[in-house]
Amino acid sequence: MKRRLTGPLLFPLAALIVVASLARGAVTAPSYTDAYYHFNAASRLARGDGFVEDYLWNYLDAPMELPVPSHRYWMPLTAMLAAMGMAAFGAPADYDAAQAPFILLAAGAGMVAYATTRSLAGNRRNAWIAGLLTAFGGFFAPRWGAIDSFAPYVLIGALALLCCGKALMRPERQSLYWLLTGCLVALGHLTRPDGLLLLVSACYAAIPARGFLALLRQRQWSVCLKPLLLVSTSYLLLLLPGAVL
Repeated sequence: MKRRLTGPLLFPLAALIVVASLARGAVTAPSYTDAYYHFNAASRLARGDGFVEDYLWNYLDAPMELPVPSHRYWMPLTAMLAAMGMAAFGAPADYDAAQAPFILLAAGAGMVAYATTRSLAGNRRNAWIAGLLTAFGGFFAPRWGAIDSFAPYVLIGALALLCCGKALMRPERQSLYWLLTGCLVALGHLTRPDGLLLLVSACYAAIPARGFLALLRQRQWSVCLKPLLLVSTSYLLLLLPGAVL
């Protein structure tokens, strides 16, 4: 008997079709300065030129000569994702190839919304509504295919907050979820400078709700500090190699 393509098997396909249609229909080339910067940086990475920029795009640093190290203003993960798409298709400087990871990430955000709603409400119809609303993107729909931080940050931020919630709701696997939260926060920071706000949110969530100061006075250090240490350690371990690059 053939298995029908329903439920969790059907929604990923629907989300991918929606996002791909929006991405290809709304944007087919960089259309503003930031997108050009990420796309050009990705093209250099895909060609094996590394994290360098061979042109002057602003006057904040006024370098004495070119080329100079890149990403001293924007964070590098967006360009790295676009470069992965170019490398996967063997097509440096090809916009269609660069779009592929961003389409998958935006569709992934819809899948997160679907799965979260399904687990909370237990209702497939509501899960479809939540997932499709996320995949359609509303105001951000034209940006799903842009070589920019929109799609990566939506998925990474959603997963980081979801892991925070899982850590609070599942004490038996709390350490794993706090570690995952720290890793996702680092990826969010490597996507956007304001990704640091995810770290603030995660650390606030990691503070025990039942009397943090009282626990400190009782010398229950592990209860107080273990979640914070897990989040901050995994965040730093993942962020530092990116900072070195």
